[in-house]
Amino acid sequence: MSGKLARKRKICMGHRASTRKIISSVEEILETLEEQDQPSAINITRLRQQKLLLQEKLGTIRNLDEDILTVVSEGQIDEEICEADEFVEFTQLAIMRIDEALTPSQSTPSSKLAIAPSLAETSKGKSNSPGNVSMTSETHPSSSNLPGDDETMTLETHLTPPASTENVSMASEVHLTSTSHGNVGNVVATSETPLTPSTSGISNTYSLGTQVKLPKLDLRKFDGDISKWPSFWDAFESSVHNNTKLAPIDKLNYLNSLLVKSACEAISGLSLTAANYDEAVAILKRRFGNKQLIINRHMETLLNINSVKSGLNIQALRQLHDLIESQEEQIVKNNALLEQQTQIEIDLKKEARNALAVECAENELKVLKDEVRTLHDRLIQLQNSARDSHESQISTLEKRSKKALDKCTQLAELVEKTETKVAVAFRLHRKLMYTNEHQKCVIQSCRRELECKKFELVALKAAVSQKKDSLSSDIDKERSRPDALERELQMQNGICRKLQSQQEDSRKENEKKALETCLEDLQREYNSFSEAHNSLEQLNSNWSEQNMQQKTKIESMQKELDEHSARLAEDEKNIQAQKGIEEKLKKTHSDEVLMKLTFILT
Repeated sequence: MSGKLARKRKICMGHRASTRKIISSVEEILETLEEQDQPSAINITRLRQQKLLLQEKLGTIRNLDEDILTVVSEGQIDEEICEADEFVEFTQLAIMRIDEALTPSQSTPSSKLAIAPSLAETSKGKSNSPGNVSMTSETHPSSSNLPGDDETMTLETHLTPPASTENVSMASEVHLTSTSHGNVGNVVATSETPLTPSTSGISNTYSLGTQVKLPKLDLRKFDGDISKWPSFWDAFESSVHNNTKLAPIDKLNYLNSLLVKSACEAISGLSLTAANYDEAVAILKRRFGNKQLIINRHMETLLNINSVKSGLNIQALRQLHDLIESQEEQIVKNNALLEQQTQIEIDLKKEARNALAVECAENELKVLKDEVRTLHDRLIQLQNSARDSHESQISTLEKRSKKALDKCTQLAELVEKTETKVAVAFRLHRKLMYTNEHQKCVIQSCRRELECKKFELVALKAAVSQKKDSLSSDIDKERSRPDALERELQMQNGICRKLQSQQEDSRKENEKKALETCLEDLQREYNSFSEAHNSLEQLNSNWSEQNMQQKTKIESMQKELDEHSARLAEDEKNIQAQKGIEEKLKKTHSDEVLMKLTFILT
């Protein structure tokens, strides 16, 4: 019994959710009709269609409520009846609003009462019989002069029937109670609706409630599917994360309750403390918030879509169209965010690379200039000390200094070449950005074409529905005529059915062709984008190889400079040794001269 009750309640909740969606679409259509000076035929046909859907849903929901009442326990019967009556009232008000919009000339002034955020009008007069209904409204405001008392206002609306027995009478009383400061304190709405029985003995009683119990908003659980992360995080952020009334530990409890499978395992190591909430959010964003991975997942789903084999399978074509549109919207949304991030990263990397290249070149030039200066100073010293004996060594040093200067010029040329290559890579990146924008434009044009086709289909449906309405009215008028007219009407119905089938076939073929062209365009754009990406990767690999070659050349030059400095140190040592030898020779020569002089003098 409990399993059957749960299943029936789930089915009833599903039907109620679908009716709420229908009512929200009805409210949108009514808002557009209020903005328009003259109502369009498309909106009117859509309202009629929504009315039929609401009536069917109301019947199914009533049957389900009766089945639930037969199974539910006695203690829950009152709650189930209240919920069922509130929802029936909610749908009946929507149907009454549709009727008023469809018959503006017969609508009477209505009093609006805000019951819930989703309902804007509570009571409007409506006639279900061919007769007319007359309405008189009386308003009796009464207030007390004492400062502490509340002001009460009673509005009574009486619907009085005419003399005809086919008309329906309704008497409703709506009492509004407001505080003395102008703020609404309590709302009490009571409706007494005695209906006079018609000739067939049928009587109905309508009751208007004061409040509508809104359904609970249930957040979907996240199982680790990276494509569902943006929608899950948007819902959680708006309802829990940005709620200042909740403590961080409560937010962490909500987050743990909504995570399953791999998402739950990602933060399973964190303890239940207030400080770990921000860390859990950061872990989930790092794990599942990568925009590039999300785009890749959506692209995989687009590439792995099952093809529709039959063009007559409208449901499969619609599912394919909806899936392509949803995946395309997610790709465009995430691609825009990813392009912003990649553009910032590319700019930062480019600036960092240019700064590093300039700094390295400047440092190398400074080192080489310092070495050249030291070599030049040493050459001057050697020239001043021993010009005659070491001319050959000075010439070799000059040659080495010239070679060092030539190497400096070569390094400067290499730096310029690297800058030109960086500029070429930046141009290629701009071309890739342009191709991405071109793909976006193509996707937008495809969407516009699909929207135009949707509007054409809606117009065709409206025309077909108008033809059906006209034919149904003609059939009702000519039922009293002879059988020949009925046969002609049947022939016309067959022709209309043939036309409808032809229109549906043409519509299906057009949708199929449009979807095939869109898929081909997307495949071409994806291939072009992959080719451009491969070319960019080749350029990056070539540039890295050239950088490695330049690094090896610079290392070899550094080794040569080290050898050159070692040779210069050895030359200095040799020069100093030669200077010592010359001084010794001078001393010996002076000693010999002194010896000769002393010998001569003696």
